[in-house]
Amino acid sequence: MGWFQRKRPDDSEVDGEEKQASSVEGGCGDHCGPSDCGGGSHCGGHGGECNSQEGEPEGTELEAETADEYFTRGVIHLKSGQLDHALADFNEVIRQEPDDPEGYSHRAMVYLQMEGASAEALANALADAEEAVRLDPDEAEFREVRGVAYVSNQIYAEAINDLSYFISEEDGSRAMGRIVEAFYFRGLAWSGLEEWKKAIADFTRAIGRTPNFSAAYAARGYAYERLGKTKKANADREQALRRSS
Repeated sequence: MGWFQRKRPDDSEVDGEEKQASSVEGGCGDHCGPSDCGGGSHCGGHGGECNSQEGEPEGTELEAETADEYFTRGVIHLKSGQLDHALADFNEVIRQEPDDPEGYSHRAMVYLQMEGASAEALANALADAEEAVRLDPDEAEFREVRGVAYVSNQIYAEAINDLSYFISEEDGSRAMGRIVEAFYFRGLAWSGLEEWKKAIADFTRAIGRTPNFSAAYAARGYAYERLGKTKKANADREQALRRSS
């Protein structure tokens, strides 16, 4: 599945009002996660404003004793790409507050963002995402994280259920990046099931909200190719190359 890119739009791909909306949460603020931290998705290799600067990792100077303090520091480490530090912080959150779903959901985000995430890391991400949903099954954002983890583990039908739930619960208050991500990953899930028309519809929804989302063009181009629509496939490939340069 060489077409598969576990990628979400970063700030450079979000234009105008969409960029402003994503800066509320999807721009690596509170609940910063795979969907939020530019270029690499829940699943590895991100860029843009989420990259850390040279020198000491951002947030390292912050003292932490309570679960809330570790959580706050973990979010800072997560958004700056300091994943080892974020993992340690969320481990401590879970140790102190084992019934808090936020710790598990955010640790899942860490595993998913690891560069070239191993099968073990992806399995860990899914286990944490499932625990977060078990603790709070009605929270849509936990379902979204689990949906991405399902896609990353190639469990497509379950991913579609979770991502559809997240999309159906949208009330205008969520960051644009999270909505775009949900459509994109649901498109990947449809592609995994070879439901190419449904995949194209979701990739088109993602592109409509974030026109510079190069990975969505690439994925849609692959879906068009599988349907024998060579002209549209080539056009999308050109758009993907142009917008990723």
